[in-house]
Amino acid sequence: MQTEKYTPGVCNIGPQERIHRLTAGWIGTVAFIGLFIYFRMDVFPKTANFYLLIPALLGSIGFLQNYFHFCVNFGLRGLMNMDKKAFDTDKVEQAEYRRLDRQKSWQIIGMGVGVSLAATLAAYLL
Repeated sequence: MQTEKYTPGVCNIGPQERIHRLTAGWIGTVAFIGLFIYFRMDVFPKTANFYLLIPALLGSIGFLQNYFHFCVNFGLRGLMNMDKKAFDTDKVEQAEYRRLDRQKSWQIIGMGVGVSLAATLAAYLL
């Protein structure tokens, strides 16, 4: 079994942390689909679909964090967890590494916002 190691701006979470990000991705996706169906009822105006942005964002960022093995929150706060219990973190000491991690965090956030906006717009137009 190969263990991963921390790589600044590339990977800051290990397998246990990725499970939580994947779970968040599925929760957001299920909430998006459930609300989409609920909003299709005649009692809601079509603009109610814009509330789908929130679960879409949760789902997309959760899946992206799992895919990239990178936690946005940890990256913005200068933390990492590669091989410990979930939520038990180490501090990233080097300033350059923290800068790379923040940059990767904002990239993932940007991708998540783009996917979420596209999904919400598609739901609105359907």
